Amino acid sequence: GAAKTKLADGKACCDGENVIYRVAGREYSKWEEAVIARDVARAAIRKVAMSYIVEGRKVDNAADVCPTAKAAGKVKFVVGKTTTSCELHARVELAKAQIEAARTASAGEKVATR
Repeated sequence: GAAKTKLADGKACCDGENVIYRVAGREYSKWEEAVIARDVARAAIRKVAMSYIVEGRKVDNAADVCPTAKAAGKVKFVVGKTTTSCELHARVELAKAQIEAARTASAGEKVATR
C-alpha cells in the first residue's frame, strides 16, 4: 500500500515490481520478508547490552549506577568481552556489537554488496 511506496520513494523504482529492500546488509524483494528480517534484527540488537562494574560489583541497569562513583572514575563499562573505564569507548563498542548482532541475526541469507 501507501506505506510501501512512501518508504521506497527516492530509493528505488516505485512501480511495485522493482523495489529492493535492504535490512542489515541483506536484500529482500518482498516487503513482508523485509519486515520479518527487521524484526529479527531488532530482537538481536535488544539482546546486546552494556553492564557496569561499580567498586567490584556488577550492575546491569544504568539507573543503578551512582553518579558520584561515575564522576570519581570508579565505574567500569562492560560490553561483551570488552571492559573499559571510558564511557565513550564503551558506547562505541556497544554500537559495534549491536551492528554485528543485526548483521548476523539471519545468517545464511544473501548479503548485499556494491
